[in-house]
Amino acid sequence: MSSEISEKAKVASLSAINKFFVDGALQYFAGQSMSNAGIKRLALSAVLAADAAITATDGLTWERVDVKKFAADMFRLIGMGIDFANKEAYIVPYNNSKTGKTDLTTPVSADGLVKLAKMYSIRPIQDFQKYIVREGDIVGVEYGENKSWHYKPILFNTGKVVGYLTVVIFEDGDFDAMITTLEEVEARHKASKAPNSPAWTKFPLEMALAKCTRKHMKRFAINIPADITEEPDYEPVTKDMGDIYLPKIETDYPKAEAAEEYVDDFDLYVGTPLGEEAK
Repeated sequence: MSSEISEKAKVASLSAINKFFVDGALQYFAGQSMSNAGIKRLALSAVLAADAAITATDGLTWERVDVKKFAADMFRLIGMGIDFANKEAYIVPYNNSKTGKTDLTTPVSADGLVKLAKMYSIRPIQDFQKYIVREGDIVGVEYGENKSWHYKPILFNTGKVVGYLTVVIFEDGDFDAMITTLEEVEARHKASKAPNSPAWTKFPLEMALAKCTRKHMKRFAINIPADITEEPDYEPVTKDMGDIYLPKIETDYPKAEAAEEYVDDFDLYVGTPLGEEAK
């Protein structure tokens, strides 16, 4: 009986959390071109992804989360059209030594970066393809007057990863192909301030593809904040954070009029005000 009551309490708490963020998102984007249905769906997908990440982290509860910062992160990505349900961004908890709270960071995935490239590139993009290249796969890229590219994978290849290929196909028929070596990815991995973070330990291939996509995006003009293409500096959660409590949210979400002034410890909000990219 007690477990049933506990489960009902958790459901009620999550329902209240959902309402808090969804209502905040509707107020935040009031008067903009986004539909209320779209705002609710994107906000709900972000909250569910966040709750799943909290549940998977020992001892972490909503009480311990920097709610204001997560709301600002979430609203910012919603303004760009990022959908957590489609794995266009992840939720990774990190300790913030400056605030003493846990940040639910929102790194944009390779799929999310591709979506942003298609939406906000100065030169219209028809497709952005990305491939994991394994031993035995055939890859070729030629530049110059007769530039070309080809990728012929071995069917169901499970061999060792030897590199990555990304290809931007523009609407005018032109393309830009780029090969990224394992050494290049590893160099970027080691240069990260959190090379052993849960993002890298749990999603190594996804993180590698995101690195390759970020690298490729820098070769052409794209109208989104530059920090989206960079990996931020975080201190990952590495130890038990205590007993589990029912969440109590008392912090107000950031108001729309304050968005331009809100700058967190990692400069994630320097650049374009939230929502402007979606206009």
